[in-house]
Amino acid sequence: MLQQLPDPTASWQLERTQLLQFGSGVDEHCWYSENGCCFLYTDLRWDSAFFKRPMAKLRAILFDSARNLRAACRSFTRHLASLGIQHCITEIPAEDTQVLQALGHSEWLLVETRLQYVHEHLAALPPERYAVRSAIPQEQTLLSSIAAENANPFDRFHADPFFSKVEADAFLGAYAAAAVNGYCDDVLVPDEIGIPLDSFITVNYQQVHTATLGLKIGRPVVMAVGPQNRGWSRKLLAEALHRAHEHGVEAIVSTTQATNKAIIRNKEKLGFRLAAVTHILSWSGR
Repeated sequence: MLQQLPDPTASWQLERTQLLQFGSGVDEHCWYSENGCCFLYTDLRWDSAFFKRPMAKLRAILFDSARNLRAACRSFTRHLASLGIQHCITEIPAEDTQVLQALGHSEWLLVETRLQYVHEHLAALPPERYAVRSAIPQEQTLLSSIAAENANPFDRFHADPFFSKVEADAFLGAYAAAAVNGYCDDVLVPDEIGIPLDSFITVNYQQVHTATLGLKIGRPVVMAVGPQNRGWSRKLLAEALHRAHEHGVEAIVSTTQATNKAIIRNKEKLGFRLAAVTHILSWSGR
């Protein structure tokens, strides 16, 4: 995704190391099908506790042929069911058509299409600044309500029939509360006289898995904008970029749904470029 890696082989070396070490970490599992395919997946402990149902995430599949892959995917879903896992998600690059087709034949559902953007020129941001501040823990109830009441119907939770709308809204509310209590590095909110607090953006100034590359790469994670703060999505995103630059961040990666045309326009105006397209698929055992 990034054009300016210090070593063009660094990202591949990191991925290779992670693959070779996968299975040694907590909640990491390697499952082999009878025909030799390997499925790498993790338990989603936080999600499982919140939704009170065992959940997992498929991280990667290693396979040698499309025919073997299709049969192996069906076996993998049976494996998940045998463990009592009720829900599993995965994120697949749009180019991996064989994997997408094999999972589709195994009753995995497409629940979201994501556009992966990157911004590598934070020193050249538009100079205009906006009045924002960091949210405080005492505002967690309000931020939770903003998140729950202004959800995107096309995000992976609201688009997945496994979750009810009440559950999906509550999850976003819980995430917002966790973010302002330290789960994210910062939560920015409007700080303009006469403007009520009805929006926020959460930001991480360093993604843990990129630190070993010698890069400081940040990510805005969740943004919600209520009716009293119309027009603040671009302002909050712009300020998140400025704050990231002030924290020494070298690049920002950011994800949005392919259906979110307003955010796409804002990102393009702020200098983001499209780096990749991915699909979120889910399997439900219930």
